[in-house]
Amino acid sequence: MILLMLLLGFISTASQTRSLWTDKDMISAKEGEEITIKCFYDSSRFIFYNKYWCFGESWLYCKELCNTETRECSERLNVKDYQRGIFYVTMRYIVLEDSGKYWCAIKKNNADMRSPLLLNVTEDPISVPLISATNNPLDSCSGLPVTIMCSSATGFQLQYSWYREDGTAVAHSNILQIQCEALTQTQDQEYYCEVSNRRHKKSSGTVKAVLLNPTEKGCVYLLLLPDHKSYSCIQTTVATTAMHDPTTFAHQTECNNLSTSFPVNSRHTISVLWAMLRWVLPIIEAVTLIAVHMYVCCKKRK
Repeated sequence: MILLMLLLGFISTASQTRSLWTDKDMISAKEGEEITIKCFYDSSRFIFYNKYWCFGESWLYCKELCNTETRECSERLNVKDYQRGIFYVTMRYIVLEDSGKYWCAIKKNNADMRSPLLLNVTEDPISVPLISATNNPLDSCSGLPVTIMCSSATGFQLQYSWYREDGTAVAHSNILQIQCEALTQTQDQEYYCEVSNRRHKKSSGTVKAVLLNPTEKGCVYLLLLPDHKSYSCIQTTVATTAMHDPTTFAHQTECNNLSTSFPVNSRHTISVLWAMLRWVLPIIEAVTLIAVHMYVCCKKRK
């Protein structure tokens, strides 16, 4: 009797294997990805049957999640059958909790058909966020706002926030705008970006705004971004002021290592003047010779 039951079970399993199957026994994916599972069936027998997607370690306790009659069960899950021997299960924005055993299944009057499949979801770790400017950082030399952006290349369901060096939150997004108004009140300021999800968080390098020349209506400042080439405002907006104000010039050279900029500009000015003189002197000489020649001619006629 026991042998007969085992034989009948084997025949039933073999029959189901030929009638419903998947092309994979296991699927691996990362959090946030979208996957599509192909469930193959005997189109000559089950083309008009209702197919469904089921979750559970045991078939006896399997929970139906979606079927081909409902089709779109949620924004994360749908099951579609084009009646060509395959029905498709699409899962979107998958998370770690989606890992487990699933079943492709077909509803029947006496006993449903089923075929198991394992889904293994792995975590997509957060990478260290990078900082970049969305407009030209040199705008700071004219006192204009500079917008900086924080972005992490990997991770799922990320949330961004910006903080001052003392831990005070200044923005709850990946965008931060640096403006003169904030700097004139607090002088130099440092910021950092933090990215997080339900399990982890990571911080960026420090962004430093160095106030060079505060005024009533604006300011001149430098924006020092991590892993970016530094720049100077002395060539654009403050060179003339620095020549007349030794204090301002000394502050700027100290902050930005620009002690050699002024000598370079002086040598450049001398070179330009010398080039102009090389053109003007021959002209003066020629005019002088013509004048002398005309004077001599006039003398002879008299």
